[in-house]
Amino acid sequence: MARSKSKATTPKIGLSAMVEKHERLVVIGLVALGLLVRLVHFFQIEANDPYFYFPSVDPGVYHEWATRIASGEWLGDDVFFLAPLYPYTLGILYKITGASIYAARLFQLVIGAGSCALIYLLGKRTLGAATGALAALTWSVYSMSVFYDGVLLVAAIQTPLNLLLALALVRASSRPGILNWALAGALLGISALARPNVLLLVIPILPWMYFSFHRRLSRTRLFVMALVFGVSTCAVVLPVTFRNLVVGDDIVLISAQGGANFYIGNGPGATGVFRVPSVFPPTRADDPMQQRLAYAKVASGDMGEDLAPSEISRYWWNRASSHIAAHPGQWIRLLGLKLGLFFNEFESGNSRDYPSSRNFSSVMKLPLPTFGLVAPLALLGMALAWKKKEAMVFPLYAMVLTYVVSLMIFFVLSHYRMPVAPFLVLFAAYGVIWLFEKIRKKRMIPIGLAAGALALGIAVTQMDLVDETGSRFMVHYNLGNKFRQMKKIDRAVEEYERSIDLNPQYISSHHNLALMTERMPKRRARAVTAWERVLELGKQNKDAMYVERARKHLQHLSSLDR
Repeated sequence: MARSKSKATTPKIGLSAMVEKHERLVVIGLVALGLLVRLVHFFQIEANDPYFYFPSVDPGVYHEWATRIASGEWLGDDVFFLAPLYPYTLGILYKITGASIYAARLFQLVIGAGSCALIYLLGKRTLGAATGALAALTWSVYSMSVFYDGVLLVAAIQTPLNLLLALALVRASSRPGILNWALAGALLGISALARPNVLLLVIPILPWMYFSFHRRLSRTRLFVMALVFGVSTCAVVLPVTFRNLVVGDDIVLISAQGGANFYIGNGPGATGVFRVPSVFPPTRADDPMQQRLAYAKVASGDMGEDLAPSEISRYWWNRASSHIAAHPGQWIRLLGLKLGLFFNEFESGNSRDYPSSRNFSSVMKLPLPTFGLVAPLALLGMALAWKKKEAMVFPLYAMVLTYVVSLMIFFVLSHYRMPVAPFLVLFAAYGVIWLFEKIRKKRMIPIGLAAGALALGIAVTQMDLVDETGSRFMVHYNLGNKFRQMKKIDRAVEEYERSIDLNPQYISSHHNLALMTERMPKRRARAVTAWERVLELGKQNKDAMYVERARKHLQHLSSLDR
């Protein structure tokens, strides 16, 4: 009898308690797993990915900018068009290693693996150690995290920065001291220098401060904490504003890209994802520097005078706003589409294409967790965690809300969504842990309700919201350019042919195909056909450059056949 009584009174150890009991081992193991997966991916893309040593679009711009910084151009000579933190981080690294893309990608992969520890700590302090461990495990092998840690984009550093910011906010909520709020404000400013949209976090954070602490802290104390939070943010951001004023003679808070991005996301023909507006040729406003020149030329031409960067940005804000005012119903539907795209499994890219990039890494071909798995579980977890009503959980919701709103204001991109992905993974892990506990206790009614909600979430997040086939030709065109740059002529020709199959009207693919095949004696007939198509499309588009070039090359090929 005594023995059975002893068994009955033995307490059960919960999942979180088990994790905390072996916490150091758990964290080291998760970071090691994340690093192993990323290193395998790193060596795969180094051997196979044509973009590895020849980055283009945004990664190419950042690499070139960082190279100039490392060579001594610390201030630059104009207002920042892009937020500066990422290229300056790369610039400091290049100062140490030389302009090494190899070192930059390796550096990012190490940081990405380290983020697993930050996710665990954030989960432990908000939703429980078990949730933190499962979220960190998911992040260690999360497909998009592994992928973007290997790409030269801002998300590689802003993702861990946002995790540190959230940890600082959680600490400030449990210990509302001046120094803790100063640290949180400084981290917000640093993250804003990576991408300014995170400044919208102030909107939910300030009311949260008041409602969380007004019963136990005086109004004076609350005011001082809010002031310190704001001053710390400004102390980080305003030196960049001052630099823009001194160097560019213009008042721009951080960067001048806002107006262009607002027009891309809300102007005529906006689709909710990135696309080059119809007022520009697709290949002449593709990367950020091309955009800067193209948007400045149109704005200045329309206004009849040279405009400062802030005036150019304001021009495009106003032009998009006028379109919204003229088509309010269309814009409301567009906002709904962007909201759906934010939680959709579709990974929209403008710098790197994830589906085609999977061909260059065996790791990416594995059945790793994707956003399509995380998103519905995250929606379930957010609904379930809301009942906790604990102040420390709110920063997770605030971060998700900030990114939902900011991407709805502009447009949805896969790498724009990455800095908030860890928070969605945390909510998804919470939903899984909750379901596990309910199944273990055989609570059938809650399980049934949650299963229904999860099924609805899956249906919503996997809706086909974007027809990506219309832009796939650019993926193959850009790959062709990379293979051409690497002197892999056969691969380049193959990609240009695929681009033409998807969009026979795209003159640049015909042009580059013609250049490649005319160097191959056995495919000279294909070169003639390609140049004839360039001539035809050049006449249709009234593009004198292509017409003249096609005639010149056709004449040369004709002379070879005589």
